[in-house]
Amino acid sequence: MGGNRIYGGIPASIGHLSGLALLNMSYNLISAEIPPELGQLEELQVLNLAGNHLSGKIPNSLGNLHKLTQIDLSGNNLLGSIPTIVEKFQNLLSMDLSNNKLNGSIPKEIFNLPSLSTYLSLSKNLLSGPLPQEVGILENVVTIDLSGNHLSGNIPNSIGNCKSLEELLMAKNMFSGNIPSTLGAVKALEILDLSSNKFSGPIPAVLQGLQTLELLNLSFNDLEGEVPSGGVFKNLSRVYLEGNPKLCLHLACDHRTRSHRRRLILVRIIIAIATISALCFVIGLLLYIRKSKAKIMPTSDFFKGQHQVVSYDELRLATGNFNQENMIGQGSFGLVYKGHLREGIAIAVKVLDIERTGSWNSFFAECMALRNVRHRNLVKLITSCSSIDFRNMEFLALVYEFMSNGSLEDWITGKRRHANGEQWNVVGRLNVAIDIACAMDYLHHECEAPVVHCDLKPSNVLLDENMTAKVGDFGLARLLIKRTGDQHSISSTNNLKGSIGYIPPG
Repeated sequence: MGGNRIYGGIPASIGHLSGLALLNMSYNLISAEIPPELGQLEELQVLNLAGNHLSGKIPNSLGNLHKLTQIDLSGNNLLGSIPTIVEKFQNLLSMDLSNNKLNGSIPKEIFNLPSLSTYLSLSKNLLSGPLPQEVGILENVVTIDLSGNHLSGNIPNSIGNCKSLEELLMAKNMFSGNIPSTLGAVKALEILDLSSNKFSGPIPAVLQGLQTLELLNLSFNDLEGEVPSGGVFKNLSRVYLEGNPKLCLHLACDHRTRSHRRRLILVRIIIAIATISALCFVIGLLLYIRKSKAKIMPTSDFFKGQHQVVSYDELRLATGNFNQENMIGQGSFGLVYKGHLREGIAIAVKVLDIERTGSWNSFFAECMALRNVRHRNLVKLITSCSSIDFRNMEFLALVYEFMSNGSLEDWITGKRRHANGEQWNVVGRLNVAIDIACAMDYLHHECEAPVVHCDLKPSNVLLDENMTAKVGDFGLARLLIKRTGDQHSISSTNNLKGSIGYIPPG
C-alpha cells in the first residue's frame, strides 16, 4: 500500500489481521497516532510506515512484535522518547527512526540487539545525552547513523567492537573529547563522518591503517596537531578537514615556530611577486593548456556501490516531496531541485517532464554522454532514476553533484555576488574561461568517443564552492564515432540543435 496517497488514520481494526507478516503503508498521507492495536499483529515481520504525517508517541504495545525483522518509522512527526521495549525485537535486522521529533537520550536497550546487522538510523531527531557504552554489542551492524541530533560526550571506546561497521555517521551533534583510537580496529569502515561536533586533540594515527576507508569528514571541530600522511590521507580529495584552524600539514607545522613578523614579511613579498607576475602566469597557463592534456580529476569512489541505484522514494524524501521551495532551476525538459541524501550530501535532481517532446531523448543523451566521462570541469552525474511515481506515471530523473554558487549567467547578470560584497575580478573570470576551455578540450580530444555539447551557454556553466567552473546539461549532446583516420561522424541522424543565440554555426 506504499505511495498511494492514502489519508486519514490507521484503523484500530487492523489488529484483527492476526496472520499479517508484512505491513507497508509508506509514503502516503496518513496522519494521527500509531494505533496500539498494531501490537496484536504478533506474526508481523516487516513494519514500514515511513514518509507519512504520523504524530504522538511510539506505542509500547509494539514490544509484542517479537518476530519483527525490519521497522521503518522515518519521515514522520513522532514525539517523545524511544521506548525501552525495543529490546524485545530480538530478531530485528534494521531499524530506521530518522527524521522525526524524538527526544530524550538513546536507551541502552536499543543496543542489546545482537541480531541488528543491516541498518540503525536515529538521525535528524532531537536526541540528547551520551552514546551508551552498549553500542559495542552491535558487532554485526553495517551502518549507524546518529547525525543531526544534540548528542554529547565522548564516543565510547567500545565502538571498536563493531567489526562489521562500514558507515559511521555522527555529524552535526555536540560530541566532544578525543576521537577514539579504537576506531582503528573497525577494518571494514568505508565512510566516517564526525563533522560539525566539538572533538579536540589530534587525529588518531590509526586511521591511516583503515584500507577500505573511502571518505573521512572531520571538518568543523577543534582538532589540532599534524595531519597524518598515510592511508586515506594520501588522497586529500577524500578527506575533509576545514574548520579546524589548529590542524596543519607537516611543513606547515614546522613553520608555526616562526615569528608573526617574519610571516607577515613573507606574505607581503608573495603578494608583491604575485601582483607583478599575474599577467605572465595567465599567459603561460593558456599556452600550457594548448600544449598538454587537461588535468582529469580521478573518479570519486564515494558514490560507488552505495548510491549507484536510487529509488523514486529516496529522491522524494531527499527533496522534501519535490517541494517548490527546493526548486533551483528550470530547463527545456524539466525542473531541477536541491536535495540531501541520507548521508547529508547535497545533490541536484533534474526531473524530466515526460509529456514534453524530446524529454526521453534528452535523458538518454545525457546518460550516454556522461557515463564514461570524468573531468574536474564537468558536472558529475551521480546516478539516474527511471521508475514509477505515486500517480503510477513514468518518472525520469538525473542526479548530479550540487553546485553551490549557481550558474555563470547568474554572475554575469549580477544575480549573485561574493558574500563579502567584493566584485568578481578579472582573474576570477579568466579562471572560469580556462575551466570551460579545459572541459571542451577534454570532450573534443580526450574522450574515447568525442562529445559535442551542442548547447554551451552561461546558464549551463555552473560554479562550485571554490568558484571552479563545470559544464553541465548534456541533454542535446551528440557522440562522435570514429570512422577512418581522424574523421568522425555524428552518432545521430538528427541535425544539431541548441539554444537560440548559442547554436553552433553549421
